[in-house]
Formats: sequence, structure tokens, C-alpha cells
Amino acid sequence: MTELATEISENPFQGSLELLEFTAQYEDDPVQVRLVYIPYKNGMIDTATFLEYIKDHIFTKFVISCSEVRKAYLRKGKEVADEALFKKALRKFSRSTTKGKLGELLLYMFIELLLKAPKIISKISTLDDSNIHVKGADAVHAQYVDGGLLLYLGESKLHQQYSNACGDAVSSLIETVRDYQGEFDLIETCLDFPNMTEPFEQEILRILDPYNNTDLSALMRHPCFIGFDSAICRNVASADDYVEKYRQSAQARINTFYRHASKGLDINRLHLFLLPFESIDAFAQEFIDHLGVKD
Repeated sequence: MTELATEISENPFQGSLELLEFTAQYEDDPVQVRLVYIPYKNGMIDTATFLEYIKDHIFTKFVISCSEVRKAYLRKGKEVADEALFKKALRKFSRSTTKGKLGELLLYMFIELLLKAPKIISKISTLDDSNIHVKGADAVHAQYVDGGLLLYLGESKLHQQYSNACGDAVSSLIETVRDYQGEFDLIETCLDFPNMTEPFEQEILRILDPYNNTDLSALMRHPCFIGFDSAICRNVASADDYVEKYRQSAQARINTFYRHASKGLDINRLHLFLLPFESIDAFAQEFIDHLGVKD
């Protein structure tokens, strides 16, 4: 795979994450890849700043639907509503399910901030039991591009073994596309697009209805986030050394993912996000402690 560019148009993470954007070549096709990493500061990988960013800017928006946030602001005012909504969102997490839901949260963040596609379903907010995982796609987002609607059905995997994560993610995406009717049933019931009006809602549902549109694959995109344990996050000599090792190791990882994906997906419709960890299990525990997830 030949790297064509590593330009960064903007970094929305306020110093909590760094970003390398690739336009790379896989066989005869260009592919879009975002290499994300937690910065190395003051002799350590700064997970604390990243967790604080998630707590302050991402967590509630990931769990709670935008319509519920809007109604809460009107009833209570922003400051009071934010505290109540955070506590409500926290009740949707449990220690036993945090690792899986954390992957979904990070995928949501990347789609919203880097692809700029808002979610249209808040799946976790529909769960009655915090110990239950969501079914189907890990993320359902949409956006209008050049007057046409794009539907993003995304998948996230947090695995110690990168190759296993790639295979599992691709299998899940293929199953999601195969069972799109189930996703549409949920979209039809829980559609929550920003600035929704009745005509706007009906137009979106008309476009996404599999009985009305027989070629939905043309408007589908598939963001995939893979978090993995990596030796590059251990025994870091310097920030520059850390980044260079990531860049070097990324080429093989990109190839691995697209080799899996090319067996059952149109790679031109994929967006890949990679994030290495010193230990996913340790990071999940830090998340639990930092946000105050209960049993």
C-alpha cells in the first residue's frame, strides 16, 4: 500500500487525540484511513485528558437522543439539564458491558467529528437494561452530500489481537447489510435527525425504505473503528518516536483490514479509524473509574 497523503484538515479533539489522515492505495483503489492516537506528554501517554474530553463533550451526546437533549434544555435550562442527562446516560452503562459500549462511543465520536455525519438513532438510549448490548449496526448516522442522502452503518471492535478484530468487524458489517430490514425498522421507529420536521422525516424514511429503494447499497457507507493493544504504546522513548512507529506499523494494519474487507464489502464505501492502546482492558477500567460507571 502506497501512502499518497497525510494532510490533516482539522483536529476537533482539543488536544486529547492526535490525527493522521491517509489517502492510501489498496491494489487499484484509493482508501480513506484515519490514524488516531492518544498524545504522549510529560513522559506518558495522556489518557486522562482524553477521558476528560469524552466525559465533557462526547458521553451524553452519544447516549441521549438530540430531541431529548433539546426538550431537557427547554424544560430545565442547559446547566441543570446537562447534569441530569449525564447521570441518565451513565445508568445505561455497567461494568460488564463498558468495553463493548466504549468501542461504540469512540466510533460515534469519529463519525460525528471527522465525517461530520450526525447520528439518527441513539440505540443505547432505547435499552432498558444496562447489561444488554445493542443489536445490529454499532452506529447509524446520515448526512446530505451534494443534495443526496448518505447512510452510515458502522462497526466498532476493541480487541487485543488486531487481525481478529478486522475479521470480526468485517463479518459484522456484512451481516448488518444483509439484515438491513431490521435496521430500517428501528430507524422508522426511532429516527432522530437534527432539526427534524415532519416533511423532512418522511423524506428520509422514503429514501431509506428498502421497499421503496431497491439499490440502497449506492447510498450506504461503512465506518469501521478498530482499537487494539499495541507494543508502540509501551516503552515510548519520545513523542516523535511514538508517532513514527505508529506510521510504520500502520501500513501493514491497513493492508490487513482491507484484505479482510475486500472479500465481502465494497472497499470504496469504507472509512477506517485505527487507535492503538497500551492495554484496552486497562483503558476500559480507567473509563469506568473516571466517569463513575456503577455495577
